Amino acid sequence: MRVFCPTRWTVKADTLKSIIENYEVLMEVREGSLESAKDTEKRARIRGVSLYMRKFDFLFGAMVGECLLRHSDNLSKAQQSQVLCAAEGQRTVVLTLATLEALRKDDKFALFWELVKKKAAML
Repeated sequence: MRVFCPTRWTVKADTLKSIIENYEVLMEVREGSLESAKDTEKRARIRGVSLYMRKFDFLFGAMVGECLLRHSDNLSKAQQSQVLCAAEGQRTVVLTLATLEALRKDDKFALFWELVKKKAAML
């Protein structure tokens, strides 16, 4: 069970990964919540979130976010190490930037696009 920080959960790759991996369960929980919710406003919110999560744009955005944030999260952890020297810190920044640049190439995006479409088809 992953604990969500209400102020920072959207900026963590692990959280987005959990949402992607547990997508179907989340949708089932939302449906169960809809049945038990008595408040009209709460029911409207649940319906709105469910509709939004069913869109391809949501899945695509979550997967892009997870991919990008995975690298920036790793960089952040490395930069916060107490035993990291300045040269190693600079090297990790350069490597992360190179990795992110490589992800922008057409062939890498084509692979990513196929992965997203495959995941969307499974849902």
